[in-house]
Amino acid sequence: MGNLVNLLNSQKMNLIVSLPANSMDHVKAAAEGGADVIKVHMNVEHRASGNSFGSFDDNEGFFQEMNGYFSGITGVVPGDSLDKVKQPDIVSLKKIGFDFVSIYSHTAPAWLLEDHSLDKMIAISNKYTDYELHSFNAANIQIVETSIMNPDDYGTSLSIQDILHYQYLLSKVNGPIVIPTQKKITLQDLTTLYKIGVHGFMIGAVVTGKTADQLYEATKAYKEEIERLRR
Repeated sequence: MGNLVNLLNSQKMNLIVSLPANSMDHVKAAAEGGADVIKVHMNVEHRASGNSFGSFDDNEGFFQEMNGYFSGITGVVPGDSLDKVKQPDIVSLKKIGFDFVSIYSHTAPAWLLEDHSLDKMIAISNKYTDYELHSFNAANIQIVETSIMNPDDYGTSLSIQDILHYQYLLSKVNGPIVIPTQKKITLQDLTTLYKIGVHGFMIGAVVTGKTADQLYEATKAYKEEIERLRR
């Protein structure tokens, strides 16, 4: 098992920070705020942040500097469509020091299942089916990201219905599950998520804002609350 899988299996509610911009200021803000894991993007038009992330060549220098600076676990979204995800890029990302790739199942090319360079955090959308959940357990997929919210609900408050949905997913998938902040998950909401056994909690632009200062403050606040819950 890879570093991220080991971390998620070792304790509940590990903090993953999805950066709204590929900049060292944001990397440093996440690291100083207490991120366990940092995730970045390439070949992506990002809905929540409103940013466009360029190719591997565009980001190679940043990726190298980031992995040289941050001693924790790092991952990358390699693209937002099937034709943007390239096998040579995956090999290069591994050489730079990334631990995992993060991608929606419907934008991940089939060959990625047999690529063992990096762990795979595969996201299901609001259109997932039960057969996908069943198949996750047999496929070469290490982590499931539950990006299950309707885009129209982005940024709204977390509901009891959402919690029940997360509990259902936890009961159906054998491996670790990561919950992203598609909704505006508050510090108060973390208690319930912790109690139902969420392995990873990933904060992004919906709750972090877009600037490095905002990112630092949000990361610090969520990490402090997670540490309080662990005591």
